[in-house]
Amino acid sequence: MAWRYELEREDLRSDRIEWNPIFPFKPGAVLQLALTANVVTYALTGGQFGYWKLFPTEPPRIVPPAWGEVRLANGTIAYGLVPMASHAILRLEPAKGGWRETSDERAAVDRGYNRYLPAAGSLREREDALLFRPLVVLGLVLDRWLREENWFGASQIAVTSASSKSALGYALRHGDGPPLLGLTSARNRDFVERTMVYDSVAAHDELPQLAAGTLILDFTGDPSLIRGLSERNGDALRVVRIGATHAGAASLNDDTVFFAPERIGREIALNGLEVFERDRAAAIAEFASRSTDWFIREHVDGPDAIVEAFRDLLTGRVSPERLLIARPEGAFE
Repeated sequence: MAWRYELEREDLRSDRIEWNPIFPFKPGAVLQLALTANVVTYALTGGQFGYWKLFPTEPPRIVPPAWGEVRLANGTIAYGLVPMASHAILRLEPAKGGWRETSDERAAVDRGYNRYLPAAGSLREREDALLFRPLVVLGLVLDRWLREENWFGASQIAVTSASSKSALGYALRHGDGPPLLGLTSARNRDFVERTMVYDSVAAHDELPQLAAGTLILDFTGDPSLIRGLSERNGDALRVVRIGATHAGAASLNDDTVFFAPERIGREIALNGLEVFERDRAAAIAEFASRSTDWFIREHVDGPDAIVEAFRDLLTGRVSPERLLIARPEGAFE
């Protein structure tokens, strides 16, 4: 039975499963999708960045997007953004190396979100792409941007939500930059320390004293955390907002906002798509290899289990060790 997951845009805790939605033409079957912090970010900031328009439904509800795979009518499996649903309506046209989505609603979002690629490799490699590609690519381009800016002259870089895959993806690229401090919740501190990618780790619950000239890379979008750190440390901090994984996320209107698709587009324009795709593939492979011992993969099958897992993500009840791969209709061939 076909279904899709819908949320109230002003209160993501208000949700429902819509059974047997009406499709204007034959949809593709969603095979699997990654339940990561990205899904929460897209739901929280969709009004500002256009994510709510990707898979339209009747306002004030939204259908959250996620990176996943869809089986097209001709049997081909495509990788790209899919709805949290059993089926996806996509208007795809051939494009270099894959397809592009041409629905009118898609004009509101960066073209990187409208690109679909053939799913390739073993099932494990395809899962790596779902779980890591968007997050690792963010770390890759964020690192390059910060190097161009000479890290804004920072004496230290503090990374909030240090246990998140996006933050870890950046930390692996950081290398010879200023000392890197991972800020995380007390319950996730052991996990972050075990990754050994930060020079030091502290619990942001304790609002630590930071060195003068610290640059904060905020992966939480939690205004109370940034406010608390600012009050504790005065005006000696600069904040770059990367995403939003917190249900009380700010509107992202303050401070500097780093928007990865914009930077990706710039790099492709400068160096070409082939060079960028080569660098991206290398970064994903490195992250997958380095992180083998960090994570436990779990398959979440069927709408009820998927909804419960999303609620856990939204409220911070998913431990950082868990990698959640949702399969709307269960196991597939």
